[in-house]
Amino acid sequence: TMKLLPAPLQLYLGSILLFTFIFRRTLDIAIDHESAVMIIVICGLYGLANMAAGYFTGRANGARQVLFDIGLRWIMGTFLGFGIASAIWLFLIKGAGDEESAIFLVTMFYWVIGLLIHTAVFLILHRRRSIRGIQKDKVFD
Repeated sequence: TMKLLPAPLQLYLGSILLFTFIFRRTLDIAIDHESAVMIIVICGLYGLANMAAGYFTGRANGARQVLFDIGLRWIMGTFLGFGIASAIWLFLIKGAGDEESAIFLVTMFYWVIGLLIHTAVFLILHRRRSIRGIQKDKVFD
């Protein structure tokens, strides 16, 4: 059966929220220490952790799910998870009004542009490789 939020995606979304709060806290520490190396390492580890979580949960879901979405729900989940956790961190925990909140909003704007491009590519590929959302190789076994 198809579910919009299958268990692997729920696990992924939870990990994104956790990773983002950890990322935000450690990034603040690195910025306070004015350590460019520390910032680069933290950003790299954050990206790798998200990529690994997405790979393993997406792979587990792909084995059971017939819906062809080329990871669109994972990308959208990453966007929402990062955005929500970052907004909570910046505006509720840390407090708004500093330059970092403007950087966050610009980052989210560029991310929306990336999502629009990803969605457009998805729709083009979706029409070519599926029949009513189901992969052709699943229909014609």
